[in-house]
Amino acid sequence: MTAKAVPTVATAPQVLRALLDAGAPSLTAARVIAAQTALETAGWGTVNGQGFYDWNLGNIKATDANAAILPDGGSYEAYPSLLSGAQALIHWIAVHGGSAMAAADSGDVTGFVTALKNAGYFEAPLASYVSGTESWYRRIAGVTPSPPWIQIGATVAIVGGSAAAIVAIRKGWFDSLIDRMWP
Repeated sequence: MTAKAVPTVATAPQVLRALLDAGAPSLTAARVIAAQTALETAGWGTVNGQGFYDWNLGNIKATDANAAILPDGGSYEAYPSLLSGAQALIHWIAVHGGSAMAAADSGDVTGFVTALKNAGYFEAPLASYVSGTESWYRRIAGVTPSPPWIQIGATVAIVGGSAAAIVAIRKGWFDSLIDRMWP
């Protein structure tokens, strides 16, 4: 299904939580990967106010019918949630990224970005991509991930000329709450 891209916005704590839940091996790895995604998405949509599109943290290009068409005509994968976008990125890094995940896990931003470049992830000059990722890494170094029981993502869609907010609360939070209240 090809559709018009929908702007989405996330915060650093939300992105870190999604990356950890998606399988990032450590908080250090999640921070390195989050820094790179912030560079890719203009701070997860917080810098330009336009959002990034369809929870695609890595600006992963469309490879199937799950494409979203961007305003500039490009097509990228569309994901239904921040977690599913994070899962796709973690999967891409694990399958195609060579030593990228190990570098991220050790906090080696330069090694992580170099491995992505070697895997064909981006075409930008290596030095500027490393510099941009390091800048974001410093900005989020002290950020704490959202607690898993309150992870929330929101998508704003224009429906019939009016804005409608759709809020999705992480699967399992309710069951966990019930288990704690009535053991």
